[in-house]
Amino acid sequence: MKSRYLRFLAIVIGIIVIASTGFYREFFFVNINEQMRFLWYGNEVSMMSEKLSFLSSFDYWTLYYLKWTMTLVFAGVFMLETSAFLKVVYQKFYWKEVIFIYGLLLIVSAALFTGYALFDEHESGYLLSRYFMGIAQSPVPLMLLVPAIGLRNRLKSIQ
Repeated sequence: MKSRYLRFLAIVIGIIVIASTGFYREFFFVNINEQMRFLWYGNEVSMMSEKLSFLSSFDYWTLYYLKWTMTLVFAGVFMLETSAFLKVVYQKFYWKEVIFIYGLLLIVSAALFTGYALFDEHESGYLLSRYFMGIAQSPVPLMLLVPAIGLRNRLKSIQ
């Protein structure tokens, strides 16, 4: 009974950690976008949060490339959190499945961005690749993997 309670507690903590990561990611990117808007349009006042005031010393293009880097960082963080959550739920790491989903999202994003860029449709390629990378920076892969792995495990136990 005690281990069941600890497992439930670990699942709740995992949900809180994943949700907190999502909220922080949103806060971070919204404020970077606000600072970039401020720099691009030359507004009098930036509405960026004081908590990220260190970003105010960066120029537009530094922030632009920081967003690309942080997109990969947050996707990696969500990938690790997804793997850890699956370990808690199923008492086993499912690295192949997690890496497959995140790798697929990264490859699809890169292919769309590059493919559209080849036809001088940068904006469309960016929007589509941003959509798929948004999935990688969310709990959506976890929400797909939990029932999929559970179903696979049940089917294996029946056979």
